[in-house]
Amino acid sequence: MTKPLKTQRRLAAEILKCGETRVWFDPEALDEIEKATTREEIKKLIHERKIWKYPIEGVSHVRANIRAEQRRKGRRRGPGKRKGSKLARMGGKKFLWMIRIRAIRKMLDKLREYEIITRGVHEKLRKKAKAGAFRSKRHVVMYVLEHELNIAPIELLEMPEEIRMKYEEYTKTRGIPSELKRAFLAAIKFCEFANYAKESKEEEKMKKIIEWIPKKRLEIFSNLIEVLANYRIIRVDMKEVLMDYAKKVDDVKDLLEYSKEKNIAVTPLELLHLPKEIVMIYEEYVKNPGWEQEILTKLQRNLEKFMKKASEEEKNNASRVLEWVKNELKKFVT
Repeated sequence: MTKPLKTQRRLAAEILKCGETRVWFDPEALDEIEKATTREEIKKLIHERKIWKYPIEGVSHVRANIRAEQRRKGRRRGPGKRKGSKLARMGGKKFLWMIRIRAIRKMLDKLREYEIITRGVHEKLRKKAKAGAFRSKRHVVMYVLEHELNIAPIELLEMPEEIRMKYEEYTKTRGIPSELKRAFLAAIKFCEFANYAKESKEEEKMKKIIEWIPKKRLEIFSNLIEVLANYRIIRVDMKEVLMDYAKKVDDVKDLLEYSKEKNIAVTPLELLHLPKEIVMIYEEYVKNPGWEQEILTKLQRNLEKFMKKASEEEKNNASRVLEWVKNELKKFVT
């Protein structure tokens, strides 16, 4: 090539989106390329394959892919291929510690989440884990059982998936911001879990759990009754009567029906079936003496707004609560 053809090379590089050194000119078409001074003419020559770009030079990865595939099968890992100690090849002491401590902490969190251990025990065991007291997840479970730190059967961790999902629904009620709604939903979800557990075919695995359920159910019912009394939904003087009845029933709906029949409920129990936003306004009404009229007016406004978009069942519940709110407001007028 006698002439550098700088202009043509620059234009071709811009069109081909590469460097000028990668542009190739056909030696037999140099005269034609020399006459091409516009982008359109250069594009035509590129289309005719008289100008093109060299491919990027690189190292083939085919052989590396073959080796990686063989290593995945377990080959090329014998004594002749090993360099460094077993610990070094596994990532070092710190890496092994990270794997172990994360697994142990996850197990401790699961024990706390499933209410097998209390919050205080959970904190103590986390500190022990940090100090290196546990070798593995199994060691954690063994320690809990040996020192009788569990308040629920450890078999809760090994439940069949279908029943475990029901139990997890119950444990998630702690995340609800309203105390009243939380206590009510916890009772409902636990009763659902109890029914599923009773129907389980894996009797040997579920035996201890089924024996533990009545005790836990009574604890949850007692908590619900305590909360209902604190929020003036049921009569405080009838709290003990309702607690005695709670020992005989398996379902929270039966407990609420009984409180209706015996006129233990002061505020409509339909309030519990309403969204948590409305329940939280009611909690505000109980906790703020002196502001009852303003908060009841706010509750009335929210109930009326909710009824416009609610289903038939929700409307019935809301209408009973709304009627109670109006009666309470009349007391302030008189």
